[in-house]
Amino acid sequence: QKEYESLTIHTNIADQINSKMKVPEFMDSLTTEQGILLGESGSTVMDFIEAQIGKQEPIDKVMRLLCLECLIHKGLKQKQFDFFRREIIQTYGYEEVFLLSNLERAGLFYKQETRSNWSTLDKKFKIINEDVNVQNPDDLSYVYSGYSPLGVKILDMDKNFGWKGMTELLELLPGPTVPPNTPVSMSKP
Repeated sequence: QKEYESLTIHTNIADQINSKMKVPEFMDSLTTEQGILLGESGSTVMDFIEAQIGKQEPIDKVMRLLCLECLIHKGLKQKQFDFFRREIIQTYGYEEVFLLSNLERAGLFYKQETRSNWSTLDKKFKIINEDVNVQNPDDLSYVYSGYSPLGVKILDMDKNFGWKGMTELLELLPGPTVPPNTPVSMSKP
């Protein structure tokens, strides 16, 4: 009886996921996300995001794409940044200024100051795998449709090569590098 209930719940969840994935808007958004990850920054991506704003799609979907674009390409060009900021405020209302400000402070939505090193990170960490073996998966990227989250890749490389073998690679990432098992002080300055 419990197995039947569990099977029914899982089947219902799978049906709901499947129905969401069949919606053309979902596939368009997924394709755009994958395009950003593959380095296809340009008019196609920006036009899609602009169209999402024009259709007044939920702000979280729009900001997810803009933040992903910023993280992958080290920000938006000044003109793009100002344009999207203005469009979001005009379309969704002035109350979104707080959202934009908070995302800027968090380092998720910002202007481009230097060139992106995404292609270097992708090559060194092998983040994107376009040749995923679906029949016999042998890479973490199988789970994420050809993309391996950087944090997962770092943990996998640590397991295989050790922390010292990765120091050169870790220096490509922003922020300080702290080896595992290093005591961290939690006191405020």
